[in-house]
Amino acid sequence: MRYYLLKIEETLFGEFLLERVYGSMSHKKPTRVLKEYYDSWVEAKKMFDFTVKGKRKKGYC
Repeated sequence: MRYYLLKIEETLFGEFLLERVYGSMSHKKPTRVLKEYYDSWVEAKKMFDFTVKGKRKKGYC
């Protein structure tokens, strides 16, 4: 079984971090952690929504 986690957080410098964590439930550590920084919440949310849409097409809930 695999998992995929997305979250948006504001940094101390006013940027917005979109963090993507994914991997297999059978491993202790995630397969990959990707961090992308955006100047605005709107930009980060657009990428968040784009990623969710793509993952749903591939069968993730």
